[in-house]
Amino acid sequence: MRTLTNDDSVPIPLLASQFLYAPKESTPERRLLAAVLQDAVQIIRRGPEYHEDREMADTYRDAVAWVMAERNAWPFCFVALCEALGFDADKVKAQLLGR
Repeated sequence: MRTLTNDDSVPIPLLASQFLYAPKESTPERRLLAAVLQDAVQIIRRGPEYHEDREMADTYRDAVAWVMAERNAWPFCFVALCEALGFDADKVKAQLLGR
């Protein structure tokens, strides 16, 4: 699995462009998974104060709930998506949510 740190102490930014465009790995499915993850990362990193109206606040809460959820049968659950992209879901979650 890919990690988000060099030595488990130095954070590495989570950027889709870092892993998405390798020729053998760039498939439409992989790009879709990366886009879903990237959207959630952008929503969460903006923080709750960015989302002033009710709809955007709901979107923020949904993104956080999606990241915090346990693995389930849904192919687009956070854990399955991270695994498909080669990331350690627990490390991504910790970095995104500051835990």
